[in-house]
Amino acid sequence: MHILESHAVPWMRQWGSGLGFFGEEGMESCHKQFNALARSTTIIADKLKGIKILLERHLLMTVPHPTPRQKKL
Repeated sequence: MHILESHAVPWMRQWGSGLGFFGEEGMESCHKQFNALARSTTIIADKLKGIKILLERHLLMTVPHPTPRQKKL
C-alpha cells in the first residue's frame, strides 16, 4: 500500500504512463510486439545491430516520448 499511496502517482506523472502496462496482460502484449519486431530484424546480418534496432523500435512503440517529463520547479 505504501508504494501505491506514496510512489505510484508521482511515477505515473513523471513518465506519463499508467501501471496497466506492468501487469500480466501488459507484459503479454509487450511480448507479442517484441516477437513481431524480432521477426522483422532477423535479416540483419550484424546481430548486435539487429538487437539495437529491435530495442529502439520497441521503445518507440511503447513510449512515444522516451525521455521523462521535466519536473516543474
